[in-house]
Amino acid sequence: MRHYFASITLADGANIKELSEYLGHYDPGFTLQMYTHMLPSSYDRAMQAVDRRLERLAARLTEQGRSSEKSTAA
Repeated sequence: MRHYFASITLADGANIKELSEYLGHYDPGFTLQMYTHMLPSSYDRAMQAVDRRLERLAARLTEQGRSSEKSTAA
């Protein structure tokens, strides 16, 4: 159960220091050694960050487009 908790916590973005403190590990390096295989690669994290940013930008532009359509229709 402990390994499962650590695994899903890392998968959801918690950092090693936070997880180490929660698990009661004195050294975050120990936590890193135990669970490093569960960390998404830096490439994956970078791609996810770019995707999230572009999704927010697209949503903002869509909302701005709707607002300008309403003001020109009035």
